[in-house]
Amino acid sequence: GKKIDAPVKPLRLLKHGSLPRKIRRAYDNNWKPIMELMENEVADEIRNRHVDGMNYDFFKSTYDEAFKGVCEKYPEFADTAKTKNWKVSTYCKKVATVKSQRKKAMV
Repeated sequence: GKKIDAPVKPLRLLKHGSLPRKIRRAYDNNWKPIMELMENEVADEIRNRHVDGMNYDFFKSTYDEAFKGVCEKYPEFADTAKTKNWKVSTYCKKVATVKSQRKKAMV
Protein backbone atom coordinates (compact mmCIF):
# COMPACT_ATOMS: atom_id res chain seq x y z
CA GLY A 1 0.00 0.00 0.00
CA LYS A 2 0.84 3.60 -0.44
CA LYS A 3 1.39 5.74 2.64
CA ILE A 4 -0.50 9.03 2.65
CA ASP A 5 0.02 11.69 5.29
CA ALA A 6 -3.30 12.90 6.60
CA PRO A 7 -4.11 15.14 9.56
CA VAL A 8 -5.82 13.71 12.61
CA LYS A 9 -9.49 14.64 12.72
CA PRO A 10 -11.00 14.50 16.20
CA LEU A 11 -14.25 12.54 16.44
CA ARG A 12 -15.84 15.56 18.08
CA LEU A 13 -15.60 17.35 14.74
CA LEU A 14 -17.20 14.50 12.82
CA LYS A 15 -20.06 15.65 10.63
CA HIS A 16 -21.93 12.42 10.26
CA GLY A 17 -25.05 13.54 8.43
CA SER A 18 -23.85 11.97 5.20
CA LEU A 19 -23.09 8.60 6.78
CA PRO A 20 -25.46 5.70 6.12
CA ARG A 21 -28.28 5.60 8.66
CA LYS A 22 -27.09 2.38 10.33
CA ILE A 23 -23.59 3.75 10.91
CA ARG A 24 -24.94 7.11 12.04
CA ARG A 25 -27.18 5.41 14.62
CA ALA A 26 -24.33 3.22 15.82
CA TYR A 27 -22.15 6.29 16.32
CA ASP A 28 -24.89 8.26 18.09
CA ASN A 29 -25.82 5.36 20.39
CA ASN A 30 -22.55 3.53 20.93
CA TRP A 31 -19.78 6.10 20.71
CA LYS A 32 -20.94 9.67 21.05
CA PRO A 33 -22.16 9.62 24.68
CA ILE A 34 -18.89 8.38 26.18
CA MET A 35 -16.79 10.45 23.82
CA GLU A 36 -18.66 13.59 24.89
CA LEU A 37 -18.19 12.75 28.57
CA MET A 38 -14.48 12.21 28.06
CA GLU A 39 -14.15 15.34 25.94
CA ASN A 40 -15.79 17.45 28.63
CA GLU A 41 -13.13 16.31 31.09
CA VAL A 42 -10.32 17.74 28.94
CA ALA A 43 -12.13 20.55 27.14
CA ASP A 44 -9.66 23.22 28.25
CA GLU A 45 -6.67 21.22 27.02
CA ILE A 46 -8.09 20.50 23.57
CA ARG A 47 -10.12 23.62 22.82
CA ASN A 48 -7.42 25.68 21.11
CA ARG A 49 -4.91 22.93 20.40
CA HIS A 50 -3.90 22.72 16.75
CA VAL A 51 -3.68 19.28 15.19
CA ASP A 52 0.06 19.76 14.66
CA GLY A 53 0.48 19.99 18.42
CA MET A 54 -1.22 16.66 19.03
CA ASN A 55 1.27 13.86 19.47
CA TYR A 56 1.34 10.56 21.35
CA ASP A 57 2.14 12.19 24.69
CA PHE A 58 -0.72 14.66 24.27
CA PHE A 59 -3.20 11.91 23.35
CA LYS A 60 -2.04 9.68 26.20
CA SER A 61 -2.21 12.40 28.85
CA THR A 62 -5.62 13.73 27.78
CA TYR A 63 -7.03 10.20 27.47
CA ASP A 64 -5.78 9.28 30.95
CA GLU A 65 -7.18 12.50 32.42
CA ALA A 66 -10.53 12.07 30.66
CA PHE A 67 -10.79 8.42 31.67
CA LYS A 68 -10.04 9.28 35.30
CA GLY A 69 -12.64 12.07 35.30
CA VAL A 70 -15.36 9.85 33.87
CA CYS A 71 -14.51 7.12 36.38
CA GLU A 72 -14.88 9.63 39.23
CA LYS A 73 -18.30 10.75 38.00
CA TYR A 74 -19.45 7.22 37.19
CA PRO A 75 -17.99 4.77 39.73
CA GLU A 76 -20.05 2.03 38.09
CA PHE A 77 -17.97 2.60 34.98
CA ALA A 78 -14.70 2.51 36.88
CA ASP A 79 -15.42 -0.83 38.56
CA THR A 80 -15.57 -2.77 35.32
CA ALA A 81 -13.20 -0.59 33.30
CA LYS A 82 -10.24 -1.42 35.54
CA THR A 83 -9.35 -4.32 33.28
CA LYS A 84 -8.69 -1.81 30.47
CA ASN A 85 -10.42 -4.24 28.10
CA TRP A 86 -13.55 -2.17 27.91
CA LYS A 87 -15.65 -1.56 24.81
CA VAL A 88 -16.91 1.92 24.12
CA SER A 89 -20.44 0.74 23.23
CA THR A 90 -20.75 -1.24 26.47
CA TYR A 91 -19.98 1.82 28.56
CA CYS A 92 -22.24 4.10 26.56
CA LYS A 93 -25.08 1.79 27.55
CA LYS A 94 -23.86 1.67 31.15
CA VAL A 95 -23.62 5.48 31.37
CA ALA A 96 -27.10 5.85 29.85
CA THR A 97 -28.50 3.41 32.42
CA VAL A 98 -26.84 5.24 35.31
CA LYS A 99 -28.10 8.63 34.07
CA SER A 100 -31.62 7.22 33.82
CA GLN A 101 -31.43 5.79 37.35
CA ARG A 102 -30.14 9.10 38.71
CA LYS A 103 -33.01 11.02 37.06
CA LYS A 104 -35.56 8.61 38.53
CA ALA A 105 -34.03 9.00 41.98
CA MET A 106 -34.36 12.79 41.76
CA VAL A 107 -38.09 12.64 41.01
